[in-house]
Amino acid sequence: MGRRDLVENWCRVLAGRLDLVTPLADPSLDPMAKIAKAETQRYDEPFLWEHKRLTGWGKVRFTLGLLWYLLTNRIRQRNIFIPASSLKRLREQAEIDVAPAADEPATTIGRLSDGDILTAYLVRLACSHVPSTSPTKPISISTALDVRGRLHKDDLPPGEAHVSNLVAYNWTNTTALGLLHAPFGKAVALIRNSVRSQLTDAQVYASTRLTYNAVEESGSTNQFTEPNGFVVSVSNVSKARFHEVIDFNPAIVKSEEESGGEVREEEGEKGERKTPRGKIVWQCNTPRMSLLPPCLIYIQGKDHGGNYLAQMVVAERTWRVIEDEVKRL
Repeated sequence: MGRRDLVENWCRVLAGRLDLVTPLADPSLDPMAKIAKAETQRYDEPFLWEHKRLTGWGKVRFTLGLLWYLLTNRIRQRNIFIPASSLKRLREQAEIDVAPAADEPATTIGRLSDGDILTAYLVRLACSHVPSTSPTKPISISTALDVRGRLHKDDLPPGEAHVSNLVAYNWTNTTALGLLHAPFGKAVALIRNSVRSQLTDAQVYASTRLTYNAVEESGSTNQFTEPNGFVVSVSNVSKARFHEVIDFNPAIVKSEEESGGEVREEEGEKGERKTPRGKIVWQCNTPRMSLLPPCLIYIQGKDHGGNYLAQMVVAERTWRVIEDEVKRL
């Protein structure tokens, strides 16, 4: 997410707007370390899922199960293209599922975001290998949370570009019954409500402290799940809005032929551009990993046609199920 500030400043320089360039923050300053090591904590509320943190034999059992899963499955990294039309159908289905029945009191759930819908859809795909005979199988969803804009100004001064890693994590704990066998809209609401309950200032600070301390001590984050749980890690990079921020138009040299009616590759049949001049057609962030995790989801972004690209790391047998599910959508 920090790269967004870099490319945004780059585009401002191209446009000659040096007055709008955001200065880089001091790289030696770590806001997360400042929060974790503060003698007097701004908030002392415990993390919502603190009681689920794996320790001792529970952590050993989880680690052994994870290693066995990696040994018995071929993990593959592939991309999924979600057309705008498919997202529209998913949204319609979700809204129908969460709408109260005639004899039920009205509930205010608010508008479901694209991220809400895509997260639930992709997580269900990633867990499609879980057999229907295991409805009690614990499933935990770890959602990356960019803390920029969520910390107190004394901890994260505004007006500076922080390009370092500033990520904490939200967690959702459920079962196969609640996530995979419930109506799609119910699964969307389940994840959305869980994440929102952890977006208060106190919860953001609690997650930030736990994340920093865990990485400093062991090099990896905590796991808030059951010893026999299956963990899905989700990162929504589309929130960086690279397709909107990146604008190379000032660097484009216009040729005399451009005034003609020639249809280009990036244009429609009638000569209408699908992608605005200077904007990127697509982008993809691929994490560099020496060992592929058992389950990882990257929501890459939305193009100017409303289509999404996602990258998933799951088992080969899960990909076979996903291919059938995607065809049905």
